[in-house]
Amino acid sequence: MYTKLKYSRVPQYDIVSGGAAALLAGFLGFLITEKFGFELADSGDFYFLFMYLVFLSFALRLFLKIMSAKTSN
Repeated sequence: MYTKLKYSRVPQYDIVSGGAAALLAGFLGFLITEKFGFELADSGDFYFLFMYLVFLSFALRLFLKIMSAKTSN
């Protein structure tokens, strides 16, 4: 199927097969969620993790600057 998508010259075929692949992936994710009882990670989870890491890095940088200013006096 990948080679057909790769060498396809008809955009309608690409849209339909891409939509079918998205529906199949969603259905597969739903089956995994129902069978094993855990949620699959999505992009929102990674966004929250990234934002927490950015916030913590800025807070840690500020804390280290404050601590180094106190020790140099």
